[in-house]
Amino acid sequence: MPTTSFTQVPPDVANVVLRCLRMVAVASRGLAESESELLAAAASVLRVKVPHGELEPIEPAAAGEVLADDAHRTRLIEVMMLMALMDQTIDPEELAVIDRFAKAWSIDEPRLKNLHQFIDGHHMRMKLDLLRRGFFGTRVVKEAWEKAGLKGVWKAIAPRFGMATDPDLAWKYKQLGLLPEGTLGRTYWEHCTERRFAMPGESHGFEWQVVHDIGHILGDHGTDPTGEIEQAAFEAGFMRRDPFFLIFSVTMMFHLGVPVLGDDYLGLHTGAFDARRAARAYERGLATKVDITEWDFWPHVARPLDEVRAELGIPPRAPLIDDERDDR
Repeated sequence: MPTTSFTQVPPDVANVVLRCLRMVAVASRGLAESESELLAAAASVLRVKVPHGELEPIEPAAAGEVLADDAHRTRLIEVMMLMALMDQTIDPEELAVIDRFAKAWSIDEPRLKNLHQFIDGHHMRMKLDLLRRGFFGTRVVKEAWEKAGLKGVWKAIAPRFGMATDPDLAWKYKQLGLLPEGTLGRTYWEHCTERRFAMPGESHGFEWQVVHDIGHILGDHGTDPTGEIEQAAFEAGFMRRDPFFLIFSVTMMFHLGVPVLGDDYLGLHTGAFDARRAARAYERGLATKVDITEWDFWPHVARPLDEVRAELGIPPRAPLIDDERDDR
């Protein structure tokens, strides 16, 4: 479970959260439909109705009296940044609202700096900073270096360029296709094979990517742009370390069309953020008992997928009402 979230909070805290989100949304061109949808989704997660007539602006000092915990303040700054992305533009007026709260609360959120880098035209600097601070930079490269030095780092990076293949490693993953249907391992093999994803050990196959794909399987999320945002929201619910990184990055890629992590997988897309689906995925992530990105899946590959999901506490992916797009 993540260290902090905004579920099961008192009504006064929920009210402050929604007021701050609305302040960001209306700071530039008024409340767009996508912003209204995120506001409603946030209210759903908070278990309150959106009291539109009561969502008046609030100053950081007054909001801080209600939100005294730094972790909750940081989460709010992050959700305010998501709100700033909903209308598919990055507006200085909306960032100014977030800046004011972050400064008043002494919150140093690196993605806020990244948004300023973007509007200032420093796109490559933003991209490099995100890569450095993200999962690949802080965990994959770090752990590879600690385990095997430069050789380990090369082994982690080289598949990106079609190099450093490992037939034994590739077979370790390919043979998961020999497991019975419905098992976690067989479903992983089907997931990769149906989509023509390279297996770890093959050219362009990344072993460090496996935990993300296992998460897709456990969460039952697609790999289309909206599905990737759902999966990022799911991970934001259960991750212990930097849960905001992926949801921020994929929203930039698939909602604003900004290639912050590369654009050679799905290509760039816009408008893919579905607030209701993201909120549902986030809540399912909150219910998950472990951080799947740090969970050893190998002892469970021969077990039925539904059994593994139940053991991890992952709720069923209940359909959304009146949503024809939600057909998975």
